[in-house]
Amino acid sequence: FDEIYRIKSNDQIKVIHSRASSFRNKNGEVEKVIGVNVDITEKTIAENEIKDQDHFIRKITEASPDLISVVDLNKLTINYVNSNVYSLFGYSREDVEQMSETDVRSIVFPDDWENFVSFYKSFLNAKDEDISELEYRAKDINEKWRWLKTRGKIFQKDADGKVTHIIAITQDITEKVKTQRSLGKQNFFIQQVTQAT
Repeated sequence: FDEIYRIKSNDQIKVIHSRASSFRNKNGEVEKVIGVNVDITEKTIAENEIKDQDHFIRKITEASPDLISVVDLNKLTINYVNSNVYSLFGYSREDVEQMSETDVRSIVFPDDWENFVSFYKSFLNAKDEDISELEYRAKDINEKWRWLKTRGKIFQKDADGKVTHIIAITQDITEKVKTQRSLGKQNFFIQQVTQAT
């Protein structure tokens, strides 16, 4: 048999993993049983702490109003994105996580692509504490262009210390950009009127 169970020992709960095998004689009768009991309490506690931590992190990323993603710098693809991608772009998480670099390029405004690539590639030479920002346009599932502001930081390196992934937080700043442009036009008009008088 192979079982995990809890026992109380010295007023502490212990988690025990028991395994046993039986050996039969020529007549099919059990002749002996060999087993082992292993105290896996510490391992179980560590696993539960990791699960709790994962749950905590997942709750934070899902509660955030921002789009949170993990980007593979080698492939320029998204390995993880929180559920806000749907409310922002109309795409499902699965759709975004399966996008190739070509797919990503197709949703980034053509004039912004070079800066977009440079932003992500800049992390290959960044320090761990560096945070970079980029404003660019991307289109949603309805072909509507949105202004976005992305802040990124190194997330993961390979065994050689080379940066492989960044974590990015993206905000929709479309309304802010529209407001700034509108104010800019108004200021220009006021300046023109003032200079004409």
